Amino acid sequence: MLFKKELIVLLWSLALWSQDPRTILLDRIEAKVNDALITRQDVLRAIAFFPILQESGQSADAFHQMVLDELIDYKVIRLEFDGEVVVTEEAFEAVQLAVISKLGSLNALYRLLRRLGMSWIDFKAFIRERVVYEKVMAERLETRVVVSFREIEAFYNDHYQPLQLKLGLSPKSLVEMTSQIERHLAKRQFAERLQGWLKDLRATYQIEYLKGDD
Repeated sequence: MLFKKELIVLLWSLALWSQDPRTILLDRIEAKVNDALITRQDVLRAIAFFPILQESGQSADAFHQMVLDELIDYKVIRLEFDGEVVVTEEAFEAVQLAVISKLGSLNALYRLLRRLGMSWIDFKAFIRERVVYEKVMAERLETRVVVSFREIEAFYNDHYQPLQLKLGLSPKSLVEMTSQIERHLAKRQFAERLQGWLKDLRATYQIEYLKGDD
């Protein structure tokens, strides 16, 4: 759900857009990656489309900044890898299905696109950077995550088993828990590696935050 302030701004922008498609008076540049721009409309559309969740206790401004930072990551990855990555229809479909799942149905997506004054082609152009981002993540990082059995065993002995006993529950065997623990450790390792890799990659681009006061 959009935040109240952002929803009002988005609806006002759409009203102006419907009156004159050549002018979006309330759109503004919020960040630049080299010469590539990210606007307020981009952020609001990302909030509307993408399954990006607000964290508990997170303010609207902090959430807006988090979404903006994600869009910057998408932009950096696209600028770095767009010429190398082959984006298939299947890759688009994966992101499209996530959007549809968030909105509840394909019809809900079509209704939102109409309200936003976007065609299906516009929608695909907008989500392309996320498609490239997810494809790069899958091909270049996720496949390199390797969890050893020693790590799985250590997690079982140091974390899983003591917690189950503390809660008064009977721990499952190491054999039963191996697959689940492996997925957990791979996800954690991937997140740690991703943050460091993105930080290094960002450093090679000129990034400017241009968001001013409302």
